[in-house]
Amino acid sequence: MKNIVQFRKDRQKTKDWNPRKKFKHFSGIRLLKLRNIMRSVRNLANKRYYDYDDKERKKIMKDMGAWYQEMYRGWKNAGKKKRIEPKKSYWDMDNENN
Repeated sequence: MKNIVQFRKDRQKTKDWNPRKKFKHFSGIRLLKLRNIMRSVRNLANKRYYDYDDKERKKIMKDMGAWYQEMYRGWKNAGKKKRIEPKKSYWDMDNENN
């Protein structure tokens, strides 16, 4: 497939990097992604383009607050191991969020 345009750079090999260099590299990438994602979620609030009810709005706000608290606890408890769970779609997590 020679005609495919490559939008991403080749992945850098970070295996031999020291932890400080890895932190600077990945935090720069992930924080920019987070900013863009937060803007994207903010855009969902625009009633001109999207239709949602108050229950859905409250659910999203509650879950975002819970995820923020989870991230914050991760920083407070840095170094402790956490159980890894498989990824799910946001709306498939209904039973866990009620």
